Amino acid sequence: MIVKDRGNKFVPEYIMPQILMQWIRESTDVDGVMYMSSLNNSLNRGLAAFNIALPCKIFSDDGLCGSLTGKMDVSDIEYIDVIEYFNKQKKELLDEISKLRNKVWMFLIHSECNGEYLNQMIELCDYINVTYKTILEDKYVNGELIFNFINCMDTFISFFKRNKIMIIEKIIVQEGLEYEKTSEQEINTLNDLYMKFVELAETTVKRNQIFYMTSSTGLLKNFTKL
Repeated sequence: MIVKDRGNKFVPEYIMPQILMQWIRESTDVDGVMYMSSLNNSLNRGLAAFNIALPCKIFSDDGLCGSLTGKMDVSDIEYIDVIEYFNKQKKELLDEISKLRNKVWMFLIHSECNGEYLNQMIELCDYINVTYKTILEDKYVNGELIFNFINCMDTFISFFKRNKIMIIEKIIVQEGLEYEKTSEQEINTLNDLYMKFVELAETTVKRNQIFYMTSSTGLLKNFTKL
C-alpha cells in the first residue's frame, strides 16, 4: 500500500502492517515477513532489493532477541571496495565491447553484406558503453531511467539471440553479381562476430540490474550459506 501523504503524523496505510507484525510477535510458527517496497518498485527490483521485518519476541539483556539469535548464522565480516570491484569488472567488459564494435564496423565496410543489422549491433555496443560509463562516472540524475534503458537493451539483445538464423540470412547477400555476393569466408566471420556480440552483450547487460556479483568471485569466499 503506497502512503498517500507521508507528511501526516498518523498514517492509515500502516494500520494493517502493524496488526500483521503484532500477530507475528505472538505466533510460534512465523518469525517475520519479507516484502518489496512500494516506492520506486523498478529500482528496488533492479537491485534485487527487498525488506525483511523480524519483530523481537524475547527481549534479552544484550538488547538482542533471544528467539531470533538462536535461529541465525552470520558470516565473518567481509570488507568490499564495491566501487573498485565494479569499475574493474565493467571496464574489462566495456573494453572488449569497444574492440568488438570496431571489428563489426570494419567487417561492415569491407564485406559484401547488408548493413542494417550490423549497424544495429554497432549502435548497441555504443549504447552499452555510454550507459555504463555514465553509471561508473556517476554522471546520471534519473536512476529509474537508467534501469529502463538497461531493460530496453536487454530486450534488444534477447531479440538478436532468439533470431540469429533469420538475422544472419538477412545480412547475407545471396543474389546479384558474383562480386556482390557474400563469400563463405565472410559468412564464417559474420557468425563468429555475431556469437561474440551476443555473448558480450548478455554478460554486460543484466535485466533490472546495474551491477551484479557472481558466486565465483573471491569476494564471497567466506559468506555463509544460510
